[in-house]
Amino acid sequence: MISNIGGRAETMNLALKVLGAYLVFLSGTTVLQAQSVTVGDVHIDHPWARPLPAISKIGAVYMTIKNSGVKNDRLVSGSSPVSERVELHTHIHQNGMMMMRPVEKIEVPAGGEAALAPGGAHLMLIGLNSTMTEGTEFPLTLRFEHAGEIALTVKVGQP
Repeated sequence: MISNIGGRAETMNLALKVLGAYLVFLSGTTVLQAQSVTVGDVHIDHPWARPLPAISKIGAVYMTIKNSGVKNDRLVSGSSPVSERVELHTHIHQNGMMMMRPVEKIEVPAGGEAALAPGGAHLMLIGLNSTMTEGTEFPLTLRFEHAGEIALTVKVGQP
């Protein structure tokens, strides 16, 4: 009986050590906090970019744009101090290949949303002048046809 109690104490002690190690591990990892920005009828949720090697000159930004209004809107441009320019892009399937192409606008339908995600519509940062390191963030301004300019902060890291 006494040895069984000792065994339980050792098991409990081991479990606490494992839990402590796990908590230390979690404190050292980067978890993206979802940022939300709402201006008028446009709501932007969780803008993020992938970490990149320091030599990279291009990057991509992803997010979800929701339009709670009764009128369609369009994302028409963007700008950021971390790149020379920001382009709107999409992926298309052409001649059996996926290809990335610039577009003039990204539609955000009334009562709907536009998902900017890997493999689909996204923003390209061309001529990066800043390193996209895990856990950092940078400013980005989006311009909409009706909602106007919306300033937000993009987090660098995996979603």
